[in-house]
Amino acid sequence: MPEMPTSAILRLLQTGTMEVEGLLPWSSNYSFLVRICNEQGADTPLEFEAVYKPQQGERPLWDF
Repeated sequence: MPEMPTSAILRLLQTGTMEVEGLLPWSSNYSFLVRICNEQGADTPLEFEAVYKPQQGERPLWDF
């Protein structure tokens, strides 16, 4: 998979849509695998996977 330019990643994070793929069951906090996609009909379809950690599910880690 070719590396995406930082500017494209930042644009996707700001304007893309996020689809939850599933919960990461062995993570230390409530974390999800998500797919970030650009708008339908865009000239060049872009997407990538990311980890989403909602602040509401966060709990302090004992080893930090």
